[in-house]
Amino acid sequence: MFNLSAKQIVDAVPWDVYPYWAMENQQDLPSKGLFNGAIAVVDGYLVPHPPLIAMATGTANDVPLIIGTTAQEIGFPQQKVFKSKEIFKKYAQTHLEPFLGRNKTIMALNMYPGTAQYSFLTLGSDIAVNCPDDVIALNASQGFRSTVYRYVVTNSPSEPVHVDGFICQYAFHMWDLIAFFGFPHELNYKPSERDMEFMRDLRRELGTFIHHRRVYGKSWREYPNATALFTNNGVEVLTNRGYHEKECSFWMENGFFPYAWIN
Repeated sequence: MFNLSAKQIVDAVPWDVYPYWAMENQQDLPSKGLFNGAIAVVDGYLVPHPPLIAMATGTANDVPLIIGTTAQEIGFPQQKVFKSKEIFKKYAQTHLEPFLGRNKTIMALNMYPGTAQYSFLTLGSDIAVNCPDDVIALNASQGFRSTVYRYVVTNSPSEPVHVDGFICQYAFHMWDLIAFFGFPHELNYKPSERDMEFMRDLRRELGTFIHHRRVYGKSWREYPNATALFTNNGVEVLTNRGYHEKECSFWMENGFFPYAWIN
């Protein structure tokens, strides 16, 4: 195995075998009964325990941890575009009613105001990433002695960003990485002063964490006592509550955790 090339290893992955490692509906709402392949392969040797269990029981590698996601994670690469809120609602109902029934689905959709595209991306990202990552952060905070922090990026680019042939807006997947690494010139994106301030906020907080195992902001306490938001207007700290707390409680209580990216 150690003599194989990277291409040989990637080609050997069973992408077309269910449950799909390629995560067929990664940028979409979940379909009931259709699960993505597990990201961690628990082989009993290199990965002896499921990561969540290892974190909660204190058998994981106990190191300082910071877990960050973006509010519209499923926005890259973007596969679905909705021209009206009504079209989005009808589409969402086909995915959510098998889980929730009609009344609860209407309740869920009402928790996500805004344009059709914004609602789709925010709702789908909460199910797939943001709310499940709160579960990861909570397990780690309970099992680790080291510091555990949680942040969510709600900051959006000043102008749409062209990434790999896709036009990305809102707080899309890896927008924080793009900013943290100084808006690589390959993207041909000219950052505004607001974008640059976002970059400085990230570098200040994450740089302090890298060097000192804590964040810079005094009010940003360890999870679950606080969650930091990187917003269009700087860093806002939610104390004693999490990002989209009501929405996340709804999704986790109604059985959506197995449909997360981290399943």
